[in-house]
Amino acid sequence: MQVHLTRHHPTVKADSERKPLKRTLEQRTLGSFSHYAFNSERHKLITRQIAMFIARDLRPFSTVENDSFVELLRVLEPKYNVPGRTYFTGKVVPELYKECKMEVENGLRKAITTDGWTSRATESYITVTCHYISDDWKLVNNFLQTNAIYESHTGANVGEILSDAVKEWKLERSEPVICVTDNAANMTVAVKEARLKHVKCFAHTINLASQKGLKVDTVCRVLSKVRRIVGFFHRSSTATALLREKQKMLQLPEHKLIQDVCTRWNSSFDMIHRFLEQQPAILAVLISKMHFVCARNICSK
Repeated sequence: MQVHLTRHHPTVKADSERKPLKRTLEQRTLGSFSHYAFNSERHKLITRQIAMFIARDLRPFSTVENDSFVELLRVLEPKYNVPGRTYFTGKVVPELYKECKMEVENGLRKAITTDGWTSRATESYITVTCHYISDDWKLVNNFLQTNAIYESHTGANVGEILSDAVKEWKLERSEPVICVTDNAANMTVAVKEARLKHVKCFAHTINLASQKGLKVDTVCRVLSKVRRIVGFFHRSSTATALLREKQKMLQLPEHKLIQDVCTRWNSSFDMIHRFLEQQPAILAVLISKMHFVCARNICSK
């Protein structure tokens, strides 16, 4: 009978096979409607991992409501319903913060570091960090808090922020609390106002001493000329393209020139080191016909 149906009645055979397949698919579809309970362990675990993903990767809370993200989770775990962003902002992430803060508080040592900085939007902030070696000899770096500063960066204002940070992280129980800062005058006053033990940054002290050495007339003139030449290549895309051609021709490493930063003495060293490495290619470009006039003006200054 099966052979007869296959040869002479293929449509009957297809219909007879399609019905049980449809019943099977319907059964699977019905099973997929049973979602995890909101308070089940599986639902809590997935929700927690999503919150960790948002916190660690600095993702916006709106990610959980993006269609692609919801579709991804539906494929990976059809029984999971993604909570809205308000659930993450009001419950899950604050709970993670409390757990993380408690863990950090238990391991904190009696030394903090702080420094002020400005964002690309020209907004001023001050960050308090803590760095120490744990009991199992591992370097631990904790960023405790970042506060916006809308007032003047006076020692009194910064000192108030430091005092609040020490109290919030319960560091006053360990005396004395050490605070590492740069050599700025307002930081010296701030640490004194907060009644902390002041230790000035060794690297910043070296930078100040090195900057004074770099201001010697002969050194200053050399650095000034190198900065002008490096700046010329950074401003001219044509000169940069020619530099790459000369590097290939002279079989030099295809490295970009480095512009130093006045606040980092070692950047001046890196600039000179890279300039000497690429000096044959630089000279080849500067003496070329296309840039002869520009090079002459730069070098004559």
